[in-house]
Amino acid sequence: MDKMIHVALNNMKNIRNETVLQAQNIANISVSGYRRDISAQGGSSFLEAMGEFSSRAYVPPSGKSHFSNAPGLVTETGAELDLAFINDGYFYIQPDNGAPALSRRGDLKLNADRILVNGADQKVLDSSGAEIFIPEYRYISIGKFGEITIEPAGGLPGVKEVVAELGITTAVGADLSKEGTGFIRMSDGSALPAPDQLGQIVQGSIEGSNVNTVDELVSSIDTQRAFEIAVKFVKQAQEIDERGTEIMRMPNV
Repeated sequence: MDKMIHVALNNMKNIRNETVLQAQNIANISVSGYRRDISAQGGSSFLEAMGEFSSRAYVPPSGKSHFSNAPGLVTETGAELDLAFINDGYFYIQPDNGAPALSRRGDLKLNADRILVNGADQKVLDSSGAEIFIPEYRYISIGKFGEITIEPAGGLPGVKEVVAELGITTAVGADLSKEGTGFIRMSDGSALPAPDQLGQIVQGSIEGSNVNTVDELVSSIDTQRAFEIAVKFVKQAQEIDERGTEIMRMPNV
């Protein structure tokens, strides 16, 4: 009975983790460039006691969070600072705390200091890893490889100036994972891949989340049913244990 309950409880723990991921995906369905979280697959292991393996197996997590690279729906907005990738590319961002990370979030804007940030107020970095300052302008153009060109507000009409180059990487061959904070970094904690400027972007459009609402809701229903089955399994193991105890009980004389 101990093994039955152990298997059921381990399964309930895995189901709980799956439920957290589903809730995270649904909560971020409207976030630009959000990458859908995928549950980590872990292999079976055996508990060890007194230097020997016991018969109780469990499924440990793989240690890193996977995410879907499927593209999100690209919508034309006409906003001059909205950007969307048309291939496998990432922007470099600087969170408030921690090392730089990668993101496909393209709802960009200027903060009070005219520093380029995304919709979460995270600084977007240039190809050298520095923050991007954009002077006042009459016109701004962002090329498909990240070159930012403006017509300065105080300059002569028609005179354009290149002020920055967005840091872009396709991260080819890089083993990326999402941390608990939602930031995309290298799985082994090493430095991010260097900019290759091969990711192509389009100005005036924005990429939505790649989360499918219907798929997530169907998956959550299946997860709930699996949890109910696990609970019934625990109750059944309890009933079998109680009946076994009654059989072994000494009869009254």
